[in-house]
Amino acid sequence: ASCDNPLYDISTNVATYCNAYASRQDVGTTYMSLGESCFENMNGNFNVTFVVEDGYVEITPVAITIKADNKTKVYDNNPSTDPVLTATVTDVPTNGVAPVYSLERESGQEIGTYNITVIAEEDANPNYTITTEDGTFSIVAPDASNVTVTGHCDTVSYDGMSHVVEG
Repeated sequence: ASCDNPLYDISTNVATYCNAYASRQDVGTTYMSLGESCFENMNGNFNVTFVVEDGYVEITPVAITIKADNKTKVYDNNPSTDPVLTATVTDVPTNGVAPVYSLERESGQEIGTYNITVIAEEDANPNYTITTEDGTFSIVAPDASNVTVTGHCDTVSYDGMSHVVEG
């Protein structure tokens, strides 16, 4: 509070009748409801006009990032062995609510790379401005196995005949 007349002492000449305050936890603006009716001039030696600008508290969204973690599995053509999809969330305030999001990956069980997508709806996360980063899901070939092939053998004494071995 201030006054343009140095002779007028606000601390002793103004009575206040409002306990104006604004309180807010989530994104948005809350006003104090401060108005002229909250104040009264107690010194008749001055003509006072109260010019009141309402106070407020404004909370703006904070920027966070949700990055899908890369995942890998060995080929087995079995979707039930897929690892659980996870993400790393950064820059959420210590007392902030957890952001709402889900993770989806491209379908497929063949060897290759599949996209993991972060889905974060703006309406479900009003306290945040969210940047998402996709991850990759890789299905890799199993380690090579040694395959030993042993042909059939036949040993006979010479008899002048032709002998055949198969398989």
